[in-house]
Amino acid sequence: MRIGGAFVGTYGTTGVNNDIANNLKKSALMFSREYTKSKPDQVKLMELLQEIYGYIQTLRLTDAINDHEAKTLIEELQDLMD
Repeated sequence: MRIGGAFVGTYGTTGVNNDIANNLKKSALMFSREYTKSKPDQVKLMELLQEIYGYIQTLRLTDAINDHEAKTLIEELQDLMD
């Protein structure tokens, strides 16, 4: 899935990282569904955004994604919320 040009997902993840990546994808889908509504719930968007940030940081800390990938994903999410 793409969000603002950044690919949401990871390559070559296994085990726990795969579960985290799947949770990230689910949260990203829920975020995109809410974001595209005619009147999105800002509280729900912020809750999902925090979940997504947490998953991205966890994947970064476990070396499933690198610093550049994590930074790109976070910047794209911030751009959406501006």
